[in-house]
Amino acid sequence: MFARLSPANLQVLKLIQIDRTMVTALDGLRRDWTADTIIHNDLKGDNLLVTTTADGGVGVHIVDWELISVGDAAWDVGSVFRDFLDYWLLSVPLSGDLTPEEMLQGAQIPLAKLHPAIRAFWNAYRAAAEMEASVLNSFLLRSVRLSAARMVQGAYELSLSTQNPPNVAYGMLQLALNILSDPRDASLHLFGLPLPWRKPSYGA
Repeated sequence: MFARLSPANLQVLKLIQIDRTMVTALDGLRRDWTADTIIHNDLKGDNLLVTTTADGGVGVHIVDWELISVGDAAWDVGSVFRDFLDYWLLSVPLSGDLTPEEMLQGAQIPLAKLHPAIRAFWNAYRAAAEMEASVLNSFLLRSVRLSAARMVQGAYELSLSTQNPPNVAYGMLQLALNILSDPRDASLHLFGLPLPWRKPSYGA
């Protein structure tokens, strides 16, 4: 592994290791990992195939199962959450010439526009999984925290063959740190999912 590290990968690892909050939170996720079901391990928009059905409806199929394993279902949910955040983050003009406020205001895809889709996904998932109310909020919170771990992984992957991490990798690391520092706040403001989450009375 060390023989294949790029200079940018080393910088990403150093940034993670020197941040005590990040390290402690990631260690906590490892301890909380629950390997009790089959997971896809790489859920994202690129691995979803949308088709039309014979009756004019829409079918959604999960493809590319090469990383399938036994693991924590919250990892797959967190991966989808991370994918939604990617759409937003990649639309933000990341530049040292702009203030954080200017960068957020310049997003071509505002977070608020993604919240209905995130809520639709979460409601459909928890309904299909027939998740008990007693575990609903702890599972959601773990999924939010794991979305940050996926964001860290994304920053590392984007730096595989570069001298310096791209700006978006720094953005991913900062976003991951923000999520891990206060996952409840992140659930509300980044994903539009308040905690505690209550099952909608109108169904999924």
